[in-house]
Amino acid sequence: MTVIEDFREYLLKTKCIRKKGKFLAQNTALTYFNKMKATLRKAYKKGLLQTDVNAAIESIKEQESQRNFLTMEEAVRLFRTPCKKEIVKRVSLFSLLTGIRYSDISKLTWEAVLTTHQLKYTLHFTAFAIRMQHCRWQQVPTFLRYRKCWSTKT
Repeated sequence: MTVIEDFREYLLKTKCIRKKGKFLAQNTALTYFNKMKATLRKAYKKGLLQTDVNAAIESIKEQESQRNFLTMEEAVRLFRTPCKKEIVKRVSLFSLLTGIRYSDISKLTWEAVLTTHQLKYTLHFTAFAIRMQHCRWQQVPTFLRYRKCWSTKT
């Protein structure tokens, strides 16, 4: 067994630090293992390794995960629920309506808001996913189009 195979087995059998008594989730192990593979690929491309060892490495299979979504009733209830900090509510609703994660919303700038030929507002940004960067285009809901709605005053 190689060091890489040992690392793969370690990831699949290691205990989770945050959740006592539970093992590291398979998709988390996959993410960590893919980081290792990307590093090896880069080392090969830079000439630090003589052979591309990734071809011989058995990957960790991705496990289908369940994503929970709000129903329309839950979304309306959330919209109508008062919140002490208006910015928290606005960011939450923006995330709900666009599907963009908070971590990506927090990095948005006004330069990411584009106007199309039909005068529709669109967001263009790079989502920093664990595995790769990719561009996502999202239609901005009408009532969120104006800068005044993003006031940080509470």
